[in-house]
Amino acid sequence: MFLWFNHVAFPLNLEGMELTVLQHLRRILSGLPLYAEPSADFVALAYNPLYYLLCVPFAWIFGSNLFTMRLVSFVGMLGSGIIIFLAVRKGTNSNWWGLMGVGLFAAAYQVMDTYLDNAHSDSSLLFIVLLGCYLIEQNRSRGQNFLGLLLMVMAFWVKQHGALFAMGAVVYLTWRDGWRKSWPYWIVAVVLGPGLYW
Repeated sequence: MFLWFNHVAFPLNLEGMELTVLQHLRRILSGLPLYAEPSADFVALAYNPLYYLLCVPFAWIFGSNLFTMRLVSFVGMLGSGIIIFLAVRKGTNSNWWGLMGVGLFAAAYQVMDTYLDNAHSDSSLLFIVLLGCYLIEQNRSRGQNFLGLLLMVMAFWVKQHGALFAMGAVVYLTWRDGWRKSWPYWIVAVVLGPGLYW
């Protein structure tokens, strides 16, 4: 928490691409195309757009600045911690071990190269993937499985690496539920993920 409070209002880059990522948010808020032809003024990063779109409502409240984008990252990091706590508590029937799971996640901060609290999509990707995994693991209903899979597809739209998690979720659902029950999952994953991308 100390690191986040120390970082969130820091006026300069915490990482070399933060101002470039901020430029993407400002283009969306100005109604400019995000993936325009490269020019001397702007060259789009090769990232999918959902992280920038997640930042838009926060920017309406807090302005288009590094604080806003770091706040979105912090929400993702906090959400990841909550999902880790819930998953570990469910597996161990112990609040203590749930807190230890969150502690291990927090201890890995430096290994993650501090990407969890700066203006990048990494913590949003992680939160969405963990939430999708958590919902699929519950196996309460077909609708909840679809929601978990949709979150995995959303992870792809946050960052391309999310496609690996979406395809992994479909393979897991097929292995767990059988082909007869899982073929709609394949259609959802392919059409809403890479299919829309192409």
